Amino acid sequence: MSGDGRVTIIDAVLIQRSLLIPPTATQPHPELCNVGGNASCTVADATIIRRALLFPPTAAIAQVCPAAQP
Repeated sequence: MSGDGRVTIIDAVLIQRSLLIPPTATQPHPELCNVGGNASCTVADATIIRRALLFPPTAAIAQVCPAAQP
């Protein structure tokens, strides 16, 4: 989501803040948001990222967005 090439907690925070009403952040790379396979960027994507970063992970990040597809 941030575009730095790594998945970090910052990506989850950016997603959550961008979905607030009113938003308190913008999505620098919205094309990278979809990690759960749904059609759009949702709070579920932020949750998947947070769970994938746990040790041990309790979720997996899927490469489903068009930007992740070669």
